[in-house]
Amino acid sequence: MSLLHPIFFEPNRVRRQYAGGMLLNRFLRVLPEEDDYFSEEWLASVNPAGGDSEVSSLNEGLSRTIESGGLTGPLLAELLDDQAEFLLGEEYIASHSRSLGIQAKLVDYAEKAQVCCLSHGEVWTILGTREVGGQPPAILLGFQEGVTAKLFAAAAKKKKPAALEEMLHSLPVQPGQTYFIPPHMPVMASAGLFMLKTQAADAAETLVAAAPDAFDVTAMSRDDLFCQAKQEGLVLRRSDEGYCAEVAGEDKTGSFAVWQAEIITRMQLSLPRPFALVVCVSGEGRINWAGGSRELRAGEAFIQPFGVPWIEYAASRKLSLHIILPPAT
Repeated sequence: MSLLHPIFFEPNRVRRQYAGGMLLNRFLRVLPEEDDYFSEEWLASVNPAGGDSEVSSLNEGLSRTIESGGLTGPLLAELLDDQAEFLLGEEYIASHSRSLGIQAKLVDYAEKAQVCCLSHGEVWTILGTREVGGQPPAILLGFQEGVTAKLFAAAAKKKKPAALEEMLHSLPVQPGQTYFIPPHMPVMASAGLFMLKTQAADAAETLVAAAPDAFDVTAMSRDDLFCQAKQEGLVLRRSDEGYCAEVAGEDKTGSFAVWQAEIITRMQLSLPRPFALVVCVSGEGRINWAGGSRELRAGEAFIQPFGVPWIEYAASRKLSLHIILPPAT
């Protein structure tokens, strides 16, 4: 498979223990628009999903590429085994081996998640919301003032999720907002959130019952928490063509970075890293590179490999992109 063009993927829905998927189906133009337990879409994934062997396929969670002409291509994991130098670049491999260094997934919650903490900082970009059970969607994050390690330990020991939730700040969210979730801070996604989650390749989450000692019990004010979590973005380029901004840098995440680009007419973007994962979250248009061109529309994601250092985006309807950059070499 040639790696001198953007690498697109077949659908990669993953079964989870929580229900969801209605907004995800709408985003991906999949019918019917209803909830089930295939509530996540994993992007550019080289990690198998695991889970119930009776309902999970062998390759569930592993992204499969699309050849030119729409033919089924190899797994991304196979490309990394066989052609990593062309996909990632030799300098990146010397620093980070053959790992992409990032994980990204589309997640749609029709029911609330469990309180957990993350081993590494994550970036949550809200793509859509809905009310479930009359409750507005929110991110529950960080301990409120007055919460102590003793109170947290007591609630964790008694396994009372409602008591834990009441200890957290509730941050109402809107589509288009981006939040940084610090490592080890307690967090919970409410029902009604549809988001793009971006994390380091080796990131993991810990539930309260599994390891309460992993949680940072530091309490803070809601204003301080909001300032730390809400990401406004640093504009890198702006013109009549559109703009590009860094919404979360490696100074926050410790490794990867996330850019957002809005293309109004036509704009060429070059990568500051050897490769990137690009997610089109709205609009439609065309992408052009040195060796070819292709239509692009909302819901599609692709890897821009080492051999494609720039892409020109031509919007027929304003394109909104999230560009996920790997760790620096």
